Amino acid sequence: MPDRLRGCITVKSLEDIFSSDLPEMERLAHAFRWITGRCADQAGREIEALKVLGDHDGLVREQIKMNVMKHAQSIFEHCYLQTTGRRPWDDKDKLRRKP
Repeated sequence: MPDRLRGCITVKSLEDIFSSDLPEMERLAHAFRWITGRCADQAGREIEALKVLGDHDGLVREQIKMNVMKHAQSIFEHCYLQTTGRRPWDDKDKLRRKP
């Protein structure tokens, strides 16, 4: 696992996703959303701490990181929709199931 992801991922959770009985595309979507969501959450916590500390440069870095993760999710969502005809997750951050 790349070092830049170690702080926002637990391997056990990813193993659970990848070993589930969901179709491959759903596992990919779930894992991507989970990883990028955790990284964005961690950046959000860092942002709060940096605000308190008054670290403007660090604050800007973390805001960029969080927004990059959110943008990556929207790009993935668009590609998944174009590929499958369905959105990969609903508003509650859960994957949609086939009817």
